[in-house]
Amino acid sequence: MTDVTLFGASPFDAIAHTDERGECWFARELMPVMGYINWREFKDAIDRAKIAAGNTGADVNSLFGDVPKKVTGGRPAEDFRLTRYAAYLVAMNGDPRKPEIAAAQTYFAVKTREAEMATTVSELDELQVAERYVATLKAKRELELQIAAQAPKVEAFDAYMEADDVFLVGTVAKTLGVKEAVLRRYLRDEGIVMAHPARRNEPYARYVTAGYFEVKSRPVETNHGPIARNTTFVTTKGVEWLRKSLERAGVIEPKPRLALVRSGGVA
Repeated sequence: MTDVTLFGASPFDAIAHTDERGECWFARELMPVMGYINWREFKDAIDRAKIAAGNTGADVNSLFGDVPKKVTGGRPAEDFRLTRYAAYLVAMNGDPRKPEIAAAQTYFAVKTREAEMATTVSELDELQVAERYVATLKAKRELELQIAAQAPKVEAFDAYMEADDVFLVGTVAKTLGVKEAVLRRYLRDEGIVMAHPARRNEPYARYVTAGYFEVKSRPVETNHGPIARNTTFVTTKGVEWLRKSLERAGVIEPKPRLALVRSGGVA
């Protein structure tokens, strides 16, 4: 579970911003820290939070400000500027099965209580202040290094994640940090896809029925004209299933959801 303490380092502190309107967080940065890899699922939590805010009579627009961000070579990516209260409502309306959501609920409840108590720096022990400052800088630096390492992958993943939610096997391999040949060999060895030359690398029906794969027929140009050829795609559900399977098999190292940053190209 994400470590959240009153004076300790927190990933939520590391991604907090301060502008002319005060402290805030951006939804796209909060998404992985709250345990989500799919923007559509996280957007559902934001929409529920907006409804909850509206039911209390709060100004939804001021709590959840639109922040469009350009994606290189693609359409603008939707984003929101969230106040502390808005972020707390998102956490309260997130998936309760995620340990990151529980951590977020604790963090924003503590931050809200801090604000209510209006504790000033002068009232804190100087050593506590120094320790908190150093811990926050360290957490922020670690998060920046992690994001920087994944940065080349983020924009491309956003583009295909919001397309059809089905991805080429090679794209999934890049996302999971494994060579495509290794992933394909694993699929064959585990009996997930067929080895027969006529239907090589096509998943068996039970895995398609389970929602992990889709097989689509696409026209391919040959010397004799276009022919239809089946191509295997992995669904969003299948990406997460493969990640867990590969971790259990020891093919890839276990990693937090933040490390599964989106990468690759449109299927």
